[in-house]
Amino acid sequence: MRSIRNFASLLVEVSGFILGFVMLMLFETAWRITDLIDWWRDEP
Repeated sequence: MRSIRNFASLLVEVSGFILGFVMLMLFETAWRITDLIDWWRDEP
């Protein structure tokens, strides 16, 4: 029973880490896209 609890807590930690990583990647991608749009608008 204790091993299941340890596994559950580990799963929560890993899922939280993955969620944070995905959010970071999405933020980075959105920032690059907006940067690209700004550059595209400035082009004559």
